[in-house]
Amino acid sequence: SGGKATTTERAMASAVATATKDAAVPRASDSPVWLQVLSGMLLATVYIAISAGMILFNKALMREDRFPFPVFLTTLHMTGSLSFSLLLWNLLPSFFPSASTVFEEVPGDDKSLLRIFRAIVTALLPFWPIAASFGICIVAGTWAYRLASVSFLQMIKESHIAIVYVLMLAFGLEQPRLRYALVLFFVTISATLAVSNQASLSVAGLLMQIVAGFFGSLQMVLTNVMLARSGRGKIDPMTMVLCVAPSMLALLIPA
Repeated sequence: SGGKATTTERAMASAVATATKDAAVPRASDSPVWLQVLSGMLLATVYIAISAGMILFNKALMREDRFPFPVFLTTLHMTGSLSFSLLLWNLLPSFFPSASTVFEEVPGDDKSLLRIFRAIVTALLPFWPIAASFGICIVAGTWAYRLASVSFLQMIKESHIAIVYVLMLAFGLEQPRLRYALVLFFVTISATLAVSNQASLSVAGLLMQIVAGFFGSLQMVLTNVMLARSGRGKIDPMTMVLCVAPSMLALLIPA
């Protein structure tokens, strides 16, 4: 009975210690609702500001007398993304929680550079279709800035959600629903009416932005397909950039 009492006491002590430890560690869900809402609004504001700044900066660069080279500009973007991702990965690996899963087959103690290179290429192979779609999207979208105004292109982008939904249906990732179809139909018609009344309608800019929208939507869908079929689980955004950037560079540099 003494052994049983000792075991019970140890179990109770362990439970008390675990409960004390859990109570001492603050959880994100325990934070006030107003703080969560404020954090979300702050992140959304920062994202919109950076996105708008990048769009206007690319539009300014695409002038004929400045830097009208969308492919090379996208290559520079990806070079910067890869460089900073590798630097951040070495300094703060905790920002890349799923990187170890993606590169688990890469030998860390192998002195053969060829084997390491092959292992890295094999690990990045599932990301190549995503990188190709994303590369075409960025190049076509940047090229469209040479042909049309920012406001015109932004109105066209509103209809891209319909392309995403159609592709999700085609790949079997979504079930058809009448309510979704009606909402997307309304959004598409509204965007079409807004574009059709433009004083200076650029057909070339319209077609280029549609190409960018299609491949951007395809990139999102292919990402979901890869995650669903590979069993990798959720890949964090930083690891996705780390994997997509070198694949895009491999496709862009020859161009």
